[in-house]
Amino acid sequence: MDNLINRFGKTKVFWVSFGVLASLIVLMTIIMNLLYRTLPYNGTTLWLTGITETTVTMQDTQGAVLEMRAERISQSLRTNFTIEYKDKTMHYNSYAADSGSVFIFSDGVQFVEPHLIAYDSNGEPINLGLERLTQTQLSEKEFISAVLNIYWNKKLTHDYVYACLSAMPFLLLGVFIFINPHLLWNFQAMFFVQNGEPTDFAIFTNKSLGILLILLAFITPAVLR
Repeated sequence: MDNLINRFGKTKVFWVSFGVLASLIVLMTIIMNLLYRTLPYNGTTLWLTGITETTVTMQDTQGAVLEMRAERISQSLRTNFTIEYKDKTMHYNSYAADSGSVFIFSDGVQFVEPHLIAYDSNGEPINLGLERLTQTQLSEKEFISAVLNIYWNKKLTHDYVYACLSAMPFLLLGVFIFINPHLLWNFQAMFFVQNGEPTDFAIFTNKSLGILLILLAFITPAVLR
């Protein structure tokens, strides 16, 4: 970095570094947005096309449309979900009395998943009854859960733009401190030291702070999404 600064100057190195890292953050945010909007299932991929408080619509690569409708039961915690995709209709009841969450697969079979799940010493759930389900039913259970996850974590494009923009102040400050550790030391010591010079440890500490701020800038979009 010092060789680049000596060759091109701090200003040019600062803006080029900021531009490259900002581009990486934007690219990472775009990838997160695309991953959130896609759902692989049975050899095809569904793309999110619309989401509201009560519906989710997706379309697969063959043009088939998935629609999920949420019906909230008044004065209760319960929400009934209906998922229609191709010739299949699946249901999910988020709260069925004291029994747990209820999955109803396209073949009409009902599976109850308890709200309180016990785990063994290996971290595996105990006595869920999954062994009674066929492979198709297990696949549908995972599919229902994935669609519900998209619904419960509603994120539109502007949410990702906000997350990306929120990272830029951290990135700007981090790159500036990393390239100008002496300026930060001068600011820190201006009221306590006269005609002094920062130690190597002080420079190292300030550069480390810059790196931490840069890392925080990369983490911010993932946290805010």
